[in-house]
Amino acid sequence: RREAAIAAAHGETLEPLPIAFPAGISEAVRHREEGVLAADLAQLRSTVATLKAQLAEKQATKERLTSTIAEREKLIALAKERVAMRQQLDAMGAGSRAQTIEAMEQYETQVTTDTGDRGQLIETDAAMAELDRKMDEAVGQFVAQQAQKLAEIEQKRDHLEEDLIKAQSKASHTVLKAP
Repeated sequence: RREAAIAAAHGETLEPLPIAFPAGISEAVRHREEGVLAADLAQLRSTVATLKAQLAEKQATKERLTSTIAEREKLIALAKERVAMRQQLDAMGAGSRAQTIEAMEQYETQVTTDTGDRGQLIETDAAMAELDRKMDEAVGQFVAQQAQKLAEIEQKRDHLEEDLIKAQSKASHTVLKAP
């Protein structure tokens, strides 16, 4: 079962693969082990699905921020042009300084908002990379746990085989003699 779990974890779908049972394993044990494998993989799939949903949410946020930034760039260009026109009118004495200051404030507000959105975009990219890493980590931890449990079971099997060989040897050397 552990080998099948590790193989499934390396697959794309995380679906249980058939378990190669040795001959002589009862149907009840087969069903139990297949059920445990399915449950283990279902838990891993659930974890990965949650992380993928969070990743999709971050992707939507990224697309929204990218779109907002693109549109704001147009507003910044217009605000900058407006400031230049107000400054030119003010320099010629045809405009008021208050209108120039108001245009500059609007421009600065747009630039500040744009800077904030760009910062959020960087944070969103970092969060997406973190979610990708967490998905890899979840699969890696699952594989490590399964490999550790497999190693423990194989060691136990090896010890039991040694004990059996010793018991068989002792039994073959033990002779009962009647007086």
